[in-house]
Amino acid sequence: MICTDSLTKQASKTPLVALKLAVLCLMLLLLWTSNSWAQIPTDIKIAPIIEKLIDNNARVRLEAHDALVSIGSLAVPALIEVLKNPDCNIPWRAAWVLGDMASEANAAVDALAEALQDEDAQVRMYAALALGEIGKAAKPAVPPLMAALQDREEYVRIYTASALRRLGTEAKVAVPSLINALKDKNPRVRKNAALALGVIGSEATSAVGDVISLLQDNEYYVRYGAVKGLAGIIGGYQDIADNLPSTKLTKVISDFEKVLKILEDNQDKFTELDTAKIRRPLEALKAEKETRLFDRVVEWLLKHKLRLGIAAYISLLPSLWLILLRVAPLWLLKLNNALKPYTDFSLPFISINVPLRYVLFVGWFHYHPRVLDA
Repeated sequence: MICTDSLTKQASKTPLVALKLAVLCLMLLLLWTSNSWAQIPTDIKIAPIIEKLIDNNARVRLEAHDALVSIGSLAVPALIEVLKNPDCNIPWRAAWVLGDMASEANAAVDALAEALQDEDAQVRMYAALALGEIGKAAKPAVPPLMAALQDREEYVRIYTASALRRLGTEAKVAVPSLINALKDKNPRVRKNAALALGVIGSEATSAVGDVISLLQDNEYYVRYGAVKGLAGIIGGYQDIADNLPSTKLTKVISDFEKVLKILEDNQDKFTELDTAKIRRPLEALKAEKETRLFDRVVEWLLKHKLRLGIAAYISLLPSLWLILLRVAPLWLLKLNNALKPYTDFSLPFISINVPLRYVLFVGWFHYHPRVLDA
């Protein structure tokens, strides 16, 4: 008897659902084809479809959702108004539709940014998701998204970090906020923050140290996000390697050599593919450094500055006195006389006191025939 009643109820509902779908399809047909219908204001035509977003039947809700996405930008103004509806069941569905419209919903960026402060967590979550789907056109929403990274609801933080990743370099001002998100208690937030920093690329260089710390995270997918994020940052440097100052290039190479060592020393946690993501761009940067001959010379001089100083001392001073001996020999006599009082100059490395004029080699020319003749 119970089964019979259930079947009877289900059968009675079927015509009602079919009727709703038929009305919805008819409205769409009139919206697209009828001249008389086109004279009616757009909001009046779209409002009934928006109402179907909260219909009791899931199939009707889905049909209304798809219909609004198909209408596109014409439905955006009405959906923006719906975002302010006090019934939270409608705004989050409207935000979902706007997200699926992607670039056609560019006009809704400000409204979605405002929805990030809605009292309902589901509205905030779908607003962040929609801004991410809109992409780079959502740049004006970056400051509200930065604030949303500290939302009390973890799913809002997860989708906010993901949205900033989709904005790419347009979200570079969010780097400090993303660095803080790397320490979030939720691992998915940490992963998405690392991925976002990777997409921002070389503009996220200040985050390298913090992302490196995630390579030791307990969650494997957080470590994956850290590797991919670091690969994105060094990949950004590889793209601009020709214009990098040598000091910056050296610093980047040094930082990522540490990353590569961590990956190679923890092969139980990282695959060869993970290591290759860092090794390949790092080798490219090293190759760029090798092509800079002047920088290599300077580096060699700094590395061997003691030997260079000794060589300069032994060769340049005697050469100077030989020139004076040729052009002004009396100057050598005057220099010797001036330096005679300084007799206790201690030589480095050996405990011997020698007159300063002999340390400077000028004393060896004191009694040279050309000096005496002069």
